[in-house]
Amino acid sequence: EEERINAQQSANAQYNYEYKVGDDDKQTYISHKEARNGENVEGSYNYVDPTGSLVTVNYQAGPMGYTETREVTEGAVKIDARNIPQPWTGPLAGVSSSSSATSGSSSSSSSSLSQSD
Repeated sequence: EEERINAQQSANAQYNYEYKVGDDDKQTYISHKEARNGENVEGSYNYVDPTGSLVTVNYQAGPMGYTETREVTEGAVKIDARNIPQPWTGPLAGVSSSSSATSGSSSSSSSSLSQSD
């Protein structure tokens, strides 16, 4: 009975949603739009990747599977140098800077984790 009810509700499912995020200071741009009508879903999303390219994905999903098309527009946004991620230069968790930097020796340790039910 539960399976029949779930199948019936899924066959009649309908929704639409859309959101957009834009932060000029951090140069973060994302949007997503999706609609469902019964068993079929169609949507698209786009974002600006770290190189400044605009990536747009259009997709369809349903009983026959999932398909998508992807388009990349290079140079859509000129990325400000202050927004390009840099390597971490701060302290490392659990590492003492005096133990290996001043003595010239290195040490290693191992640990084992287990999970029981």
